[in-house]
Amino acid sequence: MNDSVKERGMKVNVGKTKAMLFERGESKCDILIEGEKVEQMKEFVYLGSLFTNDVKRDRDIEKRVNAGDKVNGALLAVMNSNGVSR
Repeated sequence: MNDSVKERGMKVNVGKTKAMLFERGESKCDILIEGEKVEQMKEFVYLGSLFTNDVKRDRDIEKRVNAGDKVNGALLAVMNSNGVSR
Protein backbone atom coordinates (compact mmCIF):
# COMPACT_ATOMS: atom_id res chain seq x y z
CA MET A 1 0.00 0.00 0.00
CA ASN A 2 2.75 2.44 0.94
CA ASP A 3 4.55 1.90 -2.39
CA SER A 4 1.34 2.52 -4.33
CA VAL A 5 0.72 5.74 -2.40
CA LYS A 6 4.31 6.91 -2.94
CA GLU A 7 4.00 6.37 -6.72
CA ARG A 8 1.22 8.94 -6.69
CA GLY A 9 3.27 11.47 -4.74
CA MET A 10 1.31 10.99 -1.53
CA LYS A 11 2.25 9.96 2.00
CA VAL A 12 0.44 7.79 4.55
CA ASN A 13 -0.12 9.48 7.91
CA VAL A 14 0.61 6.60 10.30
CA GLY A 15 -0.86 8.55 13.22
CA LYS A 16 -4.27 8.61 11.51
CA THR A 17 -4.05 5.10 10.05
CA LYS A 18 -5.62 2.19 11.91
CA ALA A 19 -5.86 -1.51 11.10
CA MET A 20 -8.25 -4.26 12.11
CA LEU A 21 -7.89 -7.97 11.64
CA PHE A 22 -11.33 -9.59 11.33
CA GLU A 23 -10.97 -13.00 12.92
CA ARG A 24 -12.58 -15.01 15.67
CA GLY A 25 -10.42 -15.22 18.79
CA GLU A 26 -7.36 -13.20 19.72
CA SER A 27 -4.98 -12.48 16.88
CA LYS A 28 -2.31 -9.94 16.15
CA CYS A 29 -0.79 -8.68 12.93
CA ASP A 30 1.98 -6.07 13.00
CA ILE A 31 1.80 -3.67 10.06
CA LEU A 32 4.69 -1.29 9.53
CA ILE A 33 4.73 1.78 7.28
CA GLU A 34 8.08 3.52 6.94
CA GLY A 35 9.19 1.60 10.05
CA GLU A 36 6.27 2.86 12.16
CA LYS A 37 3.76 0.42 13.60
CA VAL A 38 0.11 0.94 12.60
CA GLU A 39 -2.28 0.78 15.57
CA GLN A 40 -4.48 -2.33 15.56
CA MET A 41 -8.07 -1.70 16.63
CA LYS A 42 -10.49 -4.13 18.28
CA GLU A 43 -13.55 -2.08 17.30
CA PHE A 44 -14.56 1.03 15.40
CA VAL A 45 -17.70 2.81 14.24
CA TYR A 46 -18.14 3.39 10.50
CA LEU A 47 -21.25 5.10 9.10
CA GLY A 48 -23.05 4.45 12.38
CA SER A 49 -22.31 0.71 12.47
CA LEU A 50 -20.09 -0.84 15.12
CA PHE A 51 -17.48 -3.24 13.72
CA THR A 52 -15.59 -5.57 16.07
CA ASN A 53 -12.66 -7.84 15.31
CA ASP A 54 -14.60 -10.91 16.51
CA VAL A 55 -17.12 -10.39 13.65
CA LYS A 56 -20.11 -10.47 16.03
CA ARG A 57 -22.99 -8.05 15.52
CA ASP A 58 -24.56 -8.34 19.02
CA ARG A 59 -23.17 -5.07 20.39
CA ASP A 60 -24.08 -3.15 17.23
CA ILE A 61 -27.66 -4.43 17.36
CA GLU A 62 -27.91 -3.63 21.08
CA LYS A 63 -26.57 -0.11 20.43
CA ARG A 64 -29.18 0.50 17.72
CA VAL A 65 -32.05 -0.89 19.83
CA ASN A 66 -31.05 1.35 22.74
CA ALA A 67 -30.91 4.39 20.44
CA GLY A 68 -34.39 3.55 19.14
CA ASP A 69 -35.70 3.16 22.69
CA LYS A 70 -34.36 6.62 23.59
CA VAL A 71 -36.09 8.22 20.62
CA ASN A 72 -39.31 6.33 21.32
CA GLY A 73 -39.23 7.46 24.97
CA ALA A 74 -38.72 11.07 23.94
CA LEU A 75 -41.63 10.90 21.48
CA LEU A 76 -43.90 9.32 24.10
CA ALA A 77 -43.09 12.11 26.53
CA VAL A 78 -44.11 14.70 23.94
CA MET A 79 -47.27 12.83 22.93
CA ASN A 80 -48.37 12.37 26.56
CA SER A 81 -47.68 15.96 27.60
CA ASN A 82 -50.54 18.32 28.36
CA GLY A 83 -49.11 20.89 25.97
CA VAL A 84 -49.96 18.80 22.88
CA SER A 85 -53.58 18.51 21.83
CA ARG A 86 -54.82 15.30 20.31
